[in-house]
Amino acid sequence: MKRSREQITRDILALLAREGPQGKTRIVYGCGLAFRPAGKYLADLEASGQVVAIAHDGRRKWHITEKGRTTRRHLAAVVR
Repeated sequence: MKRSREQITRDILALLAREGPQGKTRIVYGCGLAFRPAGKYLADLEASGQVVAIAHDGRRKWHITEKGRTTRRHLAAVVR
């Protein structure tokens, strides 16, 4: 079954809220995404200020922002 954009966004934000800063590989496996689409989702979330990428030991890790936490709560209530 194909997931909606909102469901995938909710899954990414929920993973980051639950497990803290994560690299792209962990996000891909944790949310059941392919690498290319995951990169597009992360870029969109970063552009909208819901996540921020920070370099850790030469690798990028994404952190959820307060705006992302608010969006996650709203999506959790709306998207099933």
